[in-house]
Amino acid sequence: MSLVLRNETLPVLHYVAQVWPVQPGTAKAITRMIFYFIWNSKMDRVKREVMFKTHDKGGKGVPNITTILTGTFVCHCMRNTLRSEDESHVGFLMERFFLLPTWRRLGWAEWESTVPYNWETPWFYKGVEKFIKEHGLMATARSSGLQRSSNDRSVRGMSARQSVPYPLPQRTMPGET
Repeated sequence: MSLVLRNETLPVLHYVAQVWPVQPGTAKAITRMIFYFIWNSKMDRVKREVMFKTHDKGGKGVPNITTILTGTFVCHCMRNTLRSEDESHVGFLMERFFLLPTWRRLGWAEWESTVPYNWETPWFYKGVEKFIKEHGLMATARSSGLQRSSNDRSVRGMSARQSVPYPLPQRTMPGET
């Protein structure tokens, strides 16, 4: 049963989750369908928490679709914005525009006045910070070299190391003092 889920269902969902986060209602419906497939009934015979555990911990190794798909989306965002080699790519620019305030709150990016940013994070990026904190990815990102400094960035025609000829206003995030 786990083999069928991992080989047939998960790749399709994984592909979509790279660019679009799974909604809680959708994740719940997918999980419900998976357990209906396993038990051929709406009633679970074993608690889902037990089913999600690995074999060595007494479970059945059923993939937790919600965690896997959300993790896929979050890792894709981290990889695209914090480790991207091609900073002119439209995906990098869009994700940096929306996620720069989140990365700053997490301490992963310094505030840059040379690039545009957005104060209002769209709904599909709001769960990124929560997922990172809940699953302990803060230390993982720092130790794996995901954290970038402002010296690594460049803007068309201007290096971040160059000084700007006019004073830039000091901006703070909403809610900061």
